[in-house]
Amino acid sequence: MVKKEYLLAVAATALVLGMSSARAADIEPVAEPAGWYVSLFGGASFLDRVDTNYSYDGTSGYEANVSTDLGFIIGGAVGTHLTDDLRVELEVAYSENDVDDIRYRDGGDGSTDTYDAHGKFGILTFMANFWYDLPLSEEVKPYLGGGLGLAVVDGDVGYDDFDDYDPIFDSSEVAFAFQLGAGLRWQAWDNISLDVGYRLRGIDGPSLKNETSFEEQSDYELDWMWNHNVIAGVSFGL
Repeated sequence: MVKKEYLLAVAATALVLGMSSARAADIEPVAEPAGWYVSLFGGASFLDRVDTNYSYDGTSGYEANVSTDLGFIIGGAVGTHLTDDLRVELEVAYSENDVDDIRYRDGGDGSTDTYDAHGKFGILTFMANFWYDLPLSEEVKPYLGGGLGLAVVDGDVGYDDFDDYDPIFDSSEVAFAFQLGAGLRWQAWDNISLDVGYRLRGIDGPSLKNETSFEEQSDYELDWMWNHNVIAGVSFGL
């Protein structure tokens, strides 16, 4: 009797497991999020006027505000998908802009003049980014997001016509940086996506060392630096 009840229990268990397996077979598996990728990009970089402040012989309020020409940006990133629509990545980028002129303000009498100038600003950034892909279609996805990180600001600037102010500063300093951005990704082929986008970078202006012949002058304190970048790139899935 016990043996018969045992066999019935085994048969019932097998029937339940079989029905469960049949139902599971009818359910489509949940898609795994896409894996790792590597991206490369480049484009045009516009640096807003770089405002600097310094003091001379104890008098503050001197300014040397630097305008630059249109420059370039190049970079790359390694990222992965946390979900189908959320990506995280580590990015390294370098932008460079040549100097055009300097608007000088005298801290004593408040007079201003603009002079031709030379040099460049080179900015190397290291960012941790988060991007959200708007799920409009499988092939084309707008995205938005941003990142936080560090910037190495290399400033080399001098007046064209004044040897004592050539350069006024020439040093590299590290500063906090962030970026906000948006763009459009298009999956052109399997594991290959094309990307166009815009990035706004903000850099907490560092202090660049005074290189003039005037020992009574302080270093140059930079205000926040704002860098606009229009980029195009390609991503390769791993």
